[in-house]
Amino acid sequence: MKVWLLQRAEPTPHDNDGAQRKLRTGLMAEFFQAAGHEVIWFTSTFDHYNRRQRFDETTRTEVMPGFDIVYLKGPGYRRNISFQRLQDERVLAEEFARYARTLPKPDVILSSLPSVTIAREASKYAGKRGIPHVCDVRDLWPDVFLDVLPSALRPIAAPVLHPLRRSLGKVVDASTAVTGLTDQYIQWALDQGTRAKTAEDRPLLMAYMPQESIELSSFEKEAMKKKFEIVDGELNVVFVGTIGPMMSLDPVLDAARKLSEKNDPVKIRLCGHGSDFERVRTQAATIKTIDCPGWINAREIRYLLEESDVGLLPYKEIDTFRWSIPNKFGEYLAGSLVLVGNLAESAMGQMITDTRSGFIYSDDSERLADTLEWLEQDRGELARVRSNARQLYEERFHGPRVFTDFVARIENVVANAAA
Repeated sequence: MKVWLLQRAEPTPHDNDGAQRKLRTGLMAEFFQAAGHEVIWFTSTFDHYNRRQRFDETTRTEVMPGFDIVYLKGPGYRRNISFQRLQDERVLAEEFARYARTLPKPDVILSSLPSVTIAREASKYAGKRGIPHVCDVRDLWPDVFLDVLPSALRPIAAPVLHPLRRSLGKVVDASTAVTGLTDQYIQWALDQGTRAKTAEDRPLLMAYMPQESIELSSFEKEAMKKKFEIVDGELNVVFVGTIGPMMSLDPVLDAARKLSEKNDPVKIRLCGHGSDFERVRTQAATIKTIDCPGWINAREIRYLLEESDVGLLPYKEIDTFRWSIPNKFGEYLAGSLVLVGNLAESAMGQMITDTRSGFIYSDDSERLADTLEWLEQDRGELARVRSNARQLYEERFHGPRVFTDFVARIENVVANAAA
């Protein structure tokens, strides 16, 4: 079958000289192509991560036989959450509508949400031609705008965002199926429209692909051990992500101070960059139990995940994170790390508790420090929880299994629509 994927912000196989790790849409494309289907992924000429234009005009290019990418010409933007980005998406939606008319029609369209504006054009195209349209809810867009605005500006912004919310409702109502990061994300999307949930509306968890292609030599491991100052016998705790306002890192810093005062053999490493990096690094510089290495590459991530015992999930308490299970969740599970998160009333917190794969500290620095101290002292409990984490990965987050099953789901959607 012919499959169209619409996702305008992910890195593509052409980025970073082909060394870019595949994310959700890239993996969908790979597994659809491997199953014998023809795939076209529609994205933007504007590189969301590197803030550059890949091409000067709309360009179609082959990744491999049976898998092409169409880079739709868009103006780009400076800030991820901005009205400039909304304008960029309007331009991309118009360009998609124009370009789609020049192609043979597909058998199914999968639209990532966001973008609502582009998905709306895909929905109209699919509806006119009787093509199944599947929505994949990855973000609470446009509600995420309200999460980052000062409270005084939210009443002003809400009416401006209402047309986007209404458009989202129309997309969801017309969709053949809705998938998303969690059941909560799917229900949120359905609540924007009027249609009831069906058996086809099921989550696609943020599965993680085994990084078997990254093999570290003994020389590399020794060099990285020195760089990150790995000490045998310490409890190693890692966070890999954006160090910005969407992360709740102050309780982590406070917990590190408490552990440092007690000389506990624990080391927390906060890896990544972001708008809060300098502030966090400055505070961490005076605490011996915490380190901020900054941005690290894929090989260094692989090493730290192998050497660490605990993975931190310190998210801001907003619906976007309360209802989500992010990519880091599966990545930590793949490394058999104990999950330690701050959001008790959340999809993450519920899964951690139900599977006994980690612990919740509810932004209580004392509780976080006590949990890490206990895990350092009780290595038997540490091993048991790590085993539970690995089991959860194998059962629900193992990338090849999850995406193979997803391809079969979409094949059934198309078959049922044709019946």
